[in-house]
Amino acid sequence: VPYTVDDRGEGEARFGGGARAEGGGPTIFLLIAQRPGKTIKAHPTIYWYLTDDTEADLDIVISRPNQVDPLIKRTLTGHKKAGINALELADEKELAQGVQYKVTVYLWLDRGSTGNGSNPFSAGFLTHTAAPADLPADPDQFAYARAKLWYDAVDSVSRKIAANPTDIHLRRQRISLLEKEHVFLTFSAPADQLKIPGVKDAAQSAASAEKEMLQKVAEGEK
Repeated sequence: VPYTVDDRGEGEARFGGGARAEGGGPTIFLLIAQRPGKTIKAHPTIYWYLTDDTEADLDIVISRPNQVDPLIKRTLTGHKKAGINALELADEKELAQGVQYKVTVYLWLDRGSTGNGSNPFSAGFLTHTAAPADLPADPDQFAYARAKLWYDAVDSVSRKIAANPTDIHLRRQRISLLEKEHVFLTFSAPADQLKIPGVKDAAQSAASAEKEMLQKVAEGEK
């Protein structure tokens, strides 16, 4: 997939990704770009990755800057399978163009606890934007990727995977998109801070963990 990271945006804007519950349990990763990315869809589909099956409630929250009440909040109950999951927001409020929204997924392993160590979460930002003038009328994941619309590229290939679950080429394309935005990287730091021994070690450890997670996702995609 001909996608390159859009480095014209703001700095790192993803956090909490893959926070693991104390004592083990499932880990959750929101499939979201490292920097605030863009989508041309007013009703985007939100994707996340679960490391294990779970019965825990899962909240998807989308909020506007400086507003206490969320624009959208959905709670999913019942059994949830490990792997890549999705929620299409077709029946929810539209995202306004030009607004940067915060997206968060919470996994409520312990409703009685307020600590993030007990309830893993993952969050980041996206912006609804107008379609580029040169985007084809019926774009596929390749057209979205060339336009640096990472969310829409992931959505496009994921819908094709749902329709063609045995197509390994489509699954490899999705893995490529996840890898290029380092979806499973749980820690990063500015280049000037990597000279500090502790920071460098943490970055290397996170990179190793991401590599292992990508391998796990790839094995589950076969």
